[in-house]
Amino acid sequence: LHRALSESRVRGVKTNIEFVKKVLENEEFRNGTVNTSFIEKNPDLFDVDNQVSMAMSIVKFLGEQVVNGPLTPIGTDAVPARTV
Repeated sequence: LHRALSESRVRGVKTNIEFVKKVLENEEFRNGTVNTSFIEKNPDLFDVDNQVSMAMSIVKFLGEQVVNGPLTPIGTDAVPARTV
């Protein structure tokens, strides 16, 4: 299960994959000695690394450009150096 979660890629929505992987890595959980207060007693399970892929960064940037326009002015009075 841990391997399958590690190889999963879900784009566009938040998941709890990192949280579940941390649960699976927990020694107490692996030994089967947990009870209903396991999550409460292990707040470090929520310390997950929210990695953002390069692809998602680019999609976010492009979306912001389309919706909000560029942050810098594009128009200039410059003429091309030469025409083709």
